[in-house]
Amino acid sequence: MNNKWSPSFSDVKSETNSRPCLLGFAAGSPYSKNVGHITACVGIRSAKSGQFCKFMDGWSSQVVEKQWGNYNDFMSKVRIYK
Repeated sequence: MNNKWSPSFSDVKSETNSRPCLLGFAAGSPYSKNVGHITACVGIRSAKSGQFCKFMDGWSSQVVEKQWGNYNDFMSKVRIYK
């Protein structure tokens, strides 16, 4: 496992090109004003309106998309070896 605090959007983009990663949303994010939330990031999207992350958040049975922001405070690259 490889953790990175304060990742950039390009860090997440480069990781999700080959595999999912864990992506944190700090307190003050679209999830909560008071507590953080961790998600499984499965992709990204760039558009004229901004940069977006696609992920499974544990609250929905579908892939969710939220705009990248300074509240994205943590990324963990997970490697599974046989």
